[in-house]
Amino acid sequence: MAHFKCIQCDNHIELKEYNLKVKNSQLVSEQAICCDTYMTKIRNFQGWGGIRKTKDGGVGGKQIINTLQNLKK
Repeated sequence: MAHFKCIQCDNHIELKEYNLKVKNSQLVSEQAICCDTYMTKIRNFQGWGGIRKTKDGGVGGKQIINTLQNLKK
């Protein structure tokens, strides 16, 4: 779901599906039009994602774990 906001009238809409195009050096959605102008997309925080903890209590991904294992050798 994407949220869009009109700059002129402060109207909000929510779209399930939308297409992005470049017009006048701006990224716009043709489905999000209000007051004869393109609406701006509102970014919503989706969370930090998964946090991977290493055996020694640190935080890191697979690459960091492999690097730590190579340092211990």
